[in-house]
Amino acid sequence: MRTLIACILILFFTTIVNAKIVFDSKHNGIHGIYVMDDDGSNITPLIESDTLRPGNCRWSPNGKQILFKRRVSEHGNYAIYLMNTDGTNEQQITDVDGISIRSTSFSPDGKSFVFHSSESVPAPHGGGNTIKWSINILHLKNGKIEQISDHAATAKHWSPDGKYIAFAKPRGVGGYGGTIWIMRANGNDVRELIPAPLEDRLIIHRWYPKFSPDSQQILYTQREYVWENLGKDEKHGTIIALIHKAHRYIICDKNGSTIKKLNIPLNWECISLDWMDNGKSVLFSAREVELNEPPVIGEAPLPGNIYKYHLATNKITQLTHNSWDNSIVDWISDQTYAVSPVGKQPIQWGKLKAFLNTRVKALKTFSSSLSVFLSN
Repeated sequence: MRTLIACILILFFTTIVNAKIVFDSKHNGIHGIYVMDDDGSNITPLIESDTLRPGNCRWSPNGKQILFKRRVSEHGNYAIYLMNTDGTNEQQITDVDGISIRSTSFSPDGKSFVFHSSESVPAPHGGGNTIKWSINILHLKNGKIEQISDHAATAKHWSPDGKYIAFAKPRGVGGYGGTIWIMRANGNDVRELIPAPLEDRLIIHRWYPKFSPDSQQILYTQREYVWENLGKDEKHGTIIALIHKAHRYIICDKNGSTIKKLNIPLNWECISLDWMDNGKSVLFSAREVELNEPPVIGEAPLPGNIYKYHLATNKITQLTHNSWDNSIVDWISDQTYAVSPVGKQPIQWGKLKAFLNTRVKALKTFSSSLSVFLSN
């Protein structure tokens, strides 16, 4: 009977997703999406492919699904997919004919997500094609796509209160550098959050905005670099090299005023970031680069690892210690129960523990009663 009870409890507990971090990575030429506990333990693969390149993963707000993108075929365009948190029930939810789908962010209620795309269209005055950029919302219930802006954008994030979308916008389409913009969730009132950099030679690229859990602050990264002409050689011709100057991690308010600069080494190039521990920490992936030095031609960059930065103490904790190239990271609170339905309030762990204690007591009572019955 004790064995039976243990089996029942094991089955019950395994229905709960313990992983708090979903991330994508590449190792040995294979791209994959993985989950792990928020201390870096229990890394578990969900989907891996050497040709379809799955990545750009995001938790759904209720923790029940993961949104990601991958190729639809070996050499095809990218489309957006949903899957369960154990990697099952993969569903394609966007078409890809002639459109390149980019990064995504869920609405707080989980009923839609925002993404940006680019499409090659005929130039208005002839002379070939031009690129049409747009920011769009896809409504999951009916599959309808609503264009809310024609701005060029890269990374973007929907505020937890549902009111705003922040995004990074390049200085010019196809150009280098850029800054953070913000707009209302319906696409209105688009404005530059932080003034665009004016330096001629030093290129500043502000990127990857993330609203805090209370929607009052925005975390972002700032890349600073220059391009230098290193001359010519017989094999490569003219060599133009990117020279890293600094990589900064910054928190600002909704007016763009700096609140805090994180004490992270300037040579740690950010790949992606997120809030963690309900706003008490920052989760980020980064790789080390040489500052003020040209890269060695033909030398691959160092792989990225995943770190936690505690805001109160400035302590940095390395969560992954492998040779993989870890990139996109997304954290979810352990207060969200993984099987709560979309649109319902998440079940808090305290309530869940009370529920489990009740069930354990009931099982013990059942076991005692059954033992007495069988002994008679």
